[in-house]
Amino acid sequence: MSHRECWSIDESLPSEPMTLPLVPFERFMMIDDRPEHPMTFYTETRLAGEIDPEAMQQAAIATARRSPLLCSRVDNIDGVPHWVAWDEFQVHVDEVSEEAIHTPPRGTTIDLHREIGWRIWFSRQDGNSILRMQFHHAACDGKGAAQVFIDLMTGYSQLTAAKEDQIGWRKLRPESLPNRGVFPPVKSTRTVTRWQAMKGAWDFHMRKPKPLASERRQPISSGHREPLQWEQCEFTAAETENFRRLARELDCTLNDAATALLFRTLSDWNTTHTANRPKHRLRILIPTDLRNRADGRLPAANRMGFAFITRPVSRCADWDSLLEGVRAETEFIKDTQAGRVFLNDMSFLTAHPKLLAGLLRRSKCLATAVLTNLDDPLRRFRRRFPSEDGRIAVGNLRITAIYGLPPIRMGTRAGFGICHCNGEMTLSLQTDPAWFTRTDTRALLESYAQTWRDWAAAISGSAVDTINLPETTTPKVRRIAS
Repeated sequence: MSHRECWSIDESLPSEPMTLPLVPFERFMMIDDRPEHPMTFYTETRLAGEIDPEAMQQAAIATARRSPLLCSRVDNIDGVPHWVAWDEFQVHVDEVSEEAIHTPPRGTTIDLHREIGWRIWFSRQDGNSILRMQFHHAACDGKGAAQVFIDLMTGYSQLTAAKEDQIGWRKLRPESLPNRGVFPPVKSTRTVTRWQAMKGAWDFHMRKPKPLASERRQPISSGHREPLQWEQCEFTAAETENFRRLARELDCTLNDAATALLFRTLSDWNTTHTANRPKHRLRILIPTDLRNRADGRLPAANRMGFAFITRPVSRCADWDSLLEGVRAETEFIKDTQAGRVFLNDMSFLTAHPKLLAGLLRRSKCLATAVLTNLDDPLRRFRRRFPSEDGRIAVGNLRITAIYGLPPIRMGTRAGFGICHCNGEMTLSLQTDPAWFTRTDTRALLESYAQTWRDWAAAISGSAVDTINLPETTTPKVRRIAS
């Protein structure tokens, strides 16, 4: 590697070190964090070209300096947890073997009192690389992680690309971080009435969802569990475009289809593995992005809420009514920013951490599964990077695929992630290793992917011929452990 340095980043740094109290969502993530269910999430990027370790390390340090929450640790000030600027912070960037890439080299938990909430590890082999990043959810959300990745690639380009292909830092506004937990009033013709809020609270707390079924009556002993159950697969660009076309024709979003298809998958899975009763309720937790235009230059942070969509098993059989119901409910959630209801609850509960911790211990299952859709994390930034054969070029690297994986909490045994890159949609799945083996995880992901393909074939009739699928419709599933 040449002895370059990343460009000056002074214009993006706060004038003074920042000390910020944790907002309710961040405190919730700290309280709900536990060794067996850490509140950490992951991204993976597949790259053509071999990562330069020195350039990656230097780019990581520059990136963290641009995001104050990622170069701070949590400390109590007068009994209140704060993000405290840390001059001696370290970004862990580990190179591992191709076989070891599947397991976080420093474990699945992150202690924010002792280290920052971001780790990196990568492997190189035969001219290709795999880059994985791990974030503590108290430090940032998926959109924040996308911002971090863009900064990381920007810094890396300054160290490895030809001068004409180097990317300059994007201006950020760290002075807006104190307001990251403040949300302006919703401008909508529809509002959540007091009755709707009361009914929603009753349904949420008193009508519990059914956990995802396992073949085991007892959890797998800790000595026989995988530390991270992660499987992933991808659809071709032709398949992905067909999914988008069908969603447009049905006047719904691709995320509406993803949610409805997941309800079908969970219902079928529970029917196959247990005595699934029509009155059993399935609930999907959907992170909702609460950013607005003013947040466009916000450094990595959390600006999100949680929405929950619930359906009894009996209402998962009729596809038309299921999709229409999901479409109407997600539209209402967007219009009213109903995900803020969760934040309002957290504002009270996180002020009483012992009460919240007790409630969380007793709440064995808040949702059957999590579904997070990061869409295309690079879409807003494609014009800034050069491309080669339609792929973003970053110095000696070409981005070929991106995957994302949400955290799961106690009782929520599966977390599904959707990403898009180079016109291809990818699926990722994490399951609770206390209840699922890697074979189980792979089978569940295959079931979800197959539900997508069955939907396309049923709607378009000749879709299988049109998109020129291989003879078998089994998705390409990449096993994530040796």
